[in-house]
Amino acid sequence: MSASEVAEDPAATDIETPRPVAPVKGNFTRELVSVTAGRMIAKICQFLIGVVAARLIGPDGRGLIASFAVAPDLAVSFSQLGIREAVAYHIGRKTYDAGEIVPTLLGMAFTANLVAISACVAYYAATGLLNQPWILVVLALGPVPFMLLTSYAGGVFLGKMMIARFNRVNWIPMALNLVLVLVFGLVLKIGVAGIMLAAVVAAALNCAYGYYLLRSVTPLRIGFNREIASKLTRLGVVYATTVFMMLLNYRLPILLLHNLSSLEQVGIYAVAQTLALMIWEIPEVLSNLVFSRGVNAENKAAFSDKVVVLARLVVLAGVGVGIGCAIVGPIAIPLIFGEKFRESATILTILLPGTVAFMAFRVLNMDMAGRGHPWISIPVVVPCMAANAGLGLFFVPEYGAPAAATLTSASYILATLAYVVVYARFTRQPLRSILIYRASDFAAVLYRLRHLRHK
Repeated sequence: MSASEVAEDPAATDIETPRPVAPVKGNFTRELVSVTAGRMIAKICQFLIGVVAARLIGPDGRGLIASFAVAPDLAVSFSQLGIREAVAYHIGRKTYDAGEIVPTLLGMAFTANLVAISACVAYYAATGLLNQPWILVVLALGPVPFMLLTSYAGGVFLGKMMIARFNRVNWIPMALNLVLVLVFGLVLKIGVAGIMLAAVVAAALNCAYGYYLLRSVTPLRIGFNREIASKLTRLGVVYATTVFMMLLNYRLPILLLHNLSSLEQVGIYAVAQTLALMIWEIPEVLSNLVFSRGVNAENKAAFSDKVVVLARLVVLAGVGVGIGCAIVGPIAIPLIFGEKFRESATILTILLPGTVAFMAFRVLNMDMAGRGHPWISIPVVVPCMAANAGLGLFFVPEYGAPAAATLTSASYILATLAYVVVYARFTRQPLRSILIYRASDFAAVLYRLRHLRHK
């Protein structure tokens, strides 16, 4: 095929042409169990990685890795332009099918990767991380292209309600990462570089597996359709801005501690944050199911009623887990991570109230994202983040990780309260009907459990 023919054909450059498969709309309970199991595996692996890393490299090394990770996370979040969510939305709404979208996705990947890596390098230069050994800089940037490509594939799986496939490309990298950390860290004793290398290799292998699954959905072709790219980008920028702001609020304490305190304080905070955010696995299990079914739902009002019930139950479960973490943390953290991380137990306790409250935000926000209106969270998140940053500049230099944790927890609580009000107005539900628990909430759970047990 000539160059001119390639330019004229938006679906040119075949990589492979498999037999397409039809989307399968699975049972919600079965999908919930599948996603729960996958997320549990991922979080157990993440926890074990954290334990191994803490034992091998201590607070300073843990803080260095956490500092390096901020830029790739933020850059990938923004440079993908919310494409995963936009792809899921358009496929779910039948605006385009996967065969029309995938070639343009692959064509857009080069630009997205270039933007992400350039942003990371600029951040490293501004914060002094570029002065670290060059191998660490390269390893920190290594996962970026693979994370972007895997995210694109995930959008197709969500849009076609292939939850099992989406689930696999989310827990497999953590399992691979754990195995590689044990090999590079414990066996080969490479230290910080070994732990970072494990993340790169795991991301690359998972990306390859994701596209192996994707090729059974649609032919993998590289091309570019201006109309599709324009629609994905217009909607995607809104999704990207929302996700970026939420992730920035989550990463803000690490940014402040890295620039205003010490790597030791970063490491201590990072361990506590990792443990606290494990509670978010409760809404995270549900959020992708909510989004996938939300973009395919015909009766939005009825679906939102179900989401509100889920949000109430999620917060209740979070309260129970949070109380348990606050009791066990001061004993378990020094025992598992080492005495140097004892202060992480205090940070964990401070983070828990805000972390639990924000669970409701995450569930309700995915309902709005599934409706194609993710922007409504921006006016809520931005002021809370700005207040967190402004107060952090004043308190973090003197008080370190405890100050960062207190401000973050407070910002999560305020953001959740504000978002519940906004959500109530947008969905035209009385505020009381969102906040008050009902007997029917628990009846629905018991019904699901009985139904699952009899299957």
